[in-house]
Amino acid sequence: MRTYRSDAIIIKRRNFLEKDRILTLFSKEFGKIEALAKGARRPGNRLSPNSDLATIAKFHIHKTKSIDIISEIEPIFHPFGARGKFDKTQKISFGLKIIDKLFELGEPHERTYEVLSKLIRSVSDHEKQLIFLKFLIEVLNDLGYLPNFIGCSNCHRQISAKDDFVFNLKGGLSHTDCCKEHFLDIGKDEVKLLKFLSDSKADDIVNYKANKIVFEKTYILIRQYFSFEFGKMLPDEIL
Repeated sequence: MRTYRSDAIIIKRRNFLEKDRILTLFSKEFGKIEALAKGARRPGNRLSPNSDLATIAKFHIHKTKSIDIISEIEPIFHPFGARGKFDKTQKISFGLKIIDKLFELGEPHERTYEVLSKLIRSVSDHEKQLIFLKFLIEVLNDLGYLPNFIGCSNCHRQISAKDDFVFNLKGGLSHTDCCKEHFLDIGKDEVKLLKFLSDSKADDIVNYKANKIVFEKTYILIRQYFSFEFGKMLPDEIL
C-alpha cells in the first residue's frame, strides 16, 4: 500500500455500507479518482465536514488493490457563498455533472481542473457568468471538440471580416454558402468573445467586462453546441 496526495474537487458522492461514502474526485494531477471515505457519514468523523460536493481540498489517499482509501482531507475551499442561492448552486452542479459524465478515470486535465476550481470560487463569492462559459469552452477543448473560430469548417478557407458566416454545429465557423443545415447565426462580437475565452487563462477572465447582449448570445450558442455534441451522453437535466 502506498500513499499519494493531490489537490482535488469532490464532483460526486454516494453512500456505501452503513457509515461510509465513496467520493469521486477530480484531481489536478491524476484526473478522476474514486476513493472510499471511511466513516464519513458518522457524526463527528474527521472526514465528514470535508466530504461535501464541490469542496476543494488536498486529499491524502492510500492506494489499494481494490478501491483507494482517503486517510485525510485538508480543506482548501468550501463553496459556502453559493448555499441557498439557486442560480449559483445550479451552475456548480452543472459543472460537476459534466466532469463526471464526460471524463474518464485516471486522465489528467489540468486546465479544466483549474477553471472548474475558479468557477466554484467565483460563483460562490459573486456571480461570474464568464467563468462558467470559460469552463464549458475548456471542457470542449480538453475533449477535442473545441469549435473552429478562424477558418471555415467546411471549405477550410480563411474567413475574412467581409465574409458572411454562420456557426456550424458540426465544427465551428463556416461561410454562409458552405453550410446549409445545423447552423446558428453568430456575429463578429460573439466570435471575438469566443476567441478571447478560448485563448485566455481562468485568472484573466475574472475582471473582463463583456457586453451583456453579446455574452447572452454567446452563452446560448455554446450551450446549443454542447447539446448537439453531447446530448446523448448527458442527462436532460444537465442540458
